[in-house]
Amino acid sequence: PHYSCCRGFDSASWYSSLRPKGYLMPKLSVTIEKNLLPKIGREIPRISKQLVLEEGFAFEDGVVGNIIKYQTIDTSTLMGSVAFDGEDTVADNVEYGIFVDKGTVWVDPRPFWSDEMTVSRRRFPKRFQNLERFF
Repeated sequence: PHYSCCRGFDSASWYSSLRPKGYLMPKLSVTIEKNLLPKIGREIPRISKQLVLEEGFAFEDGVVGNIIKYQTIDTSTLMGSVAFDGEDTVADNVEYGIFVDKGTVWVDPRPFWSDEMTVSRRRFPKRFQNLERFF
């Protein structure tokens, strides 16, 4: 005889035949907190600002650490000029910072800024992976 794929197949009885006698199916219950989404929506601006602040201060510390690492300081003017404005900008506030970082025809690059940019590009998205710490 020819059997089709699903005709005459009783999945419930087939499945119950696989279970040992007396086996109870575990019950699954899910609780949905309906008011969580509006709360998350209200908190996103605060959380985003907090994450930017954390990254801004980490970036500033990293740049200063790289200045020391690459021994770019003569008078510590460059190191003392690196500042995070507390909102969204980290700057070195000296005219020659870019030339130290990228180098010139006469001076080899000492990438105190570029290296920290690379680190920050990997680190910053990871700050958003653990958002439940804010709730």
